[in-house]
Amino acid sequence: MKQLCVMIKPASSMCNMRCRYCFYADVSSRRSIPNYGVMTDDTVTRLMENIYKDLSNGDRLTFAFQGGEPTLAGLSYFEGFVKAVKAQPVKAEVSYVLQTNGILLDDILTHENIF
Repeated sequence: MKQLCVMIKPASSMCNMRCRYCFYADVSSRRSIPNYGVMTDDTVTRLMENIYKDLSNGDRLTFAFQGGEPTLAGLSYFEGFVKAVKAQPVKAEVSYVLQTNGILLDDILTHENIF
């Protein structure tokens, strides 16, 4: 059984805080293109094709989202991403991880019944 973890920056270097101590803000400001915007549906499709071509049913796959601030991609991005995962012919055990500053999270996540 394979185990794979893929780190994804769905909103490139976009962030809603711009902390002075952020190493990534410094790194991205020095690139020729500091910010690539939100990942397109076409990129998600190509990502799925490349990842799933080497997976078998029952393999374990973790998608780890970070940024910048990944929640700036918007809820529709994540809904579309999960839909793309569910559409794959290979049925791997999929986990999702989100590294966030928490500012844009909806208060529904604080309710006890969500988990």
